[in-house]
Amino acid sequence: MLEIEIKAKIDDPLQIVDALIHNGFLAEKNLEETDIYYNGIDRSFAKTDEALRLRFTSSGKTTSAAITYKGPKLDKISQTRKELEVSLLDGPTMDALLRELGHTPVLTVKKQRQYYQKDKITACLDDVEGLGSYLELEMLAEEKSNRDQAVAELFAVLKALGVAQTSCTRKSYLEMLLEKLD
Repeated sequence: MLEIEIKAKIDDPLQIVDALIHNGFLAEKNLEETDIYYNGIDRSFAKTDEALRLRFTSSGKTTSAAITYKGPKLDKISQTRKELEVSLLDGPTMDALLRELGHTPVLTVKKQRQYYQKDKITACLDDVEGLGSYLELEMLAEEKSNRDQAVAELFAVLKALGVAQTSCTRKSYLEMLLEKLD
């Protein structure tokens, strides 16, 4: 499965919420997400542009977990990657297992995330601890689908929301936070 994604820094989250609703997006859920990123045993994921993430998601009442592998970015304008994800019954044990196998935690990323949906497009309004507010637009697609067309569709939605393409970044939250530490 491919995750086709674009991400933009935003200044006014309330304006984006209004634009999303005006453009037919429906509010779905508000969650707190805590992502622990690990390095590979046999290679540096920073060098290979891969990611191994353990995500804890809390809705206030319940907490769930998932482990995700993200392959290298596949183009020069978006964050499109191969993505494999498995839901977990026991996130803390998966964390312990990864550490026992030699995967080193790199950094933890915490964010408040508001989800919106329109057809096959998911919009996420993120307040990322240490970074500020971002809008992510994403679609999931089979590997054989037209990736370029999907990226163009996401940029058209971004424009309809009034967000300039110049505010987009291909960097992950992990990459941005690591840069701040240097």
